Amino acid sequence: RAGLVPEPVYDRFLEKKRLMEEEMERLRITRAKPTPELNAALAEKGTTAIPEDIALDKLLKRPEIGYEFIRAISPSPQPLTPEIESLVEIHLKYEGYIRKQLELAERMKKLESKRIPDGFDYSVVPGLSREVVEKLRDVQPETIGQAGRIPGVTPAAVSLLLVAAERQGRQGARTVREEA
Repeated sequence: RAGLVPEPVYDRFLEKKRLMEEEMERLRITRAKPTPELNAALAEKGTTAIPEDIALDKLLKRPEIGYEFIRAISPSPQPLTPEIESLVEIHLKYEGYIRKQLELAERMKKLESKRIPDGFDYSVVPGLSREVVEKLRDVQPETIGQAGRIPGVTPAAVSLLLVAAERQGRQGARTVREEA
């Protein structure tokens, strides 16, 4: 819409995306039956036999299985380019990892907005090593997200810091209300 990508290039992108999504959906709903021929082919690939029906996308997630194997046992009704086949394989094989990374990024974004109270005493946080306390004192991060990016500050230390900062923040809010 902003004119950054020429219309034909964008149309090709949308078509690739459509083909990819349709093929991934087909692989999710199409099931392979445990025939002697299929189980022999799986054994030849160095993977275990299937005792019951299995969705093709689950079969493709096995490290020994590539899209060419899926194509051989269940060809796509529409012709797919090697690029689309490769994209489908990569997306399905790594979707669990991708989902975890997106969740982690979302959690980190939330931590970025969690402020550490001014004058926070890191030494009173149980479980923080002296090294982490020193690093936090030296850097004086403003948010939990910044603290997590300090080299040597572990995810466990960030969790402890988050709990302690929230606890101190709630106590500080109570004190302000009591004084008012």
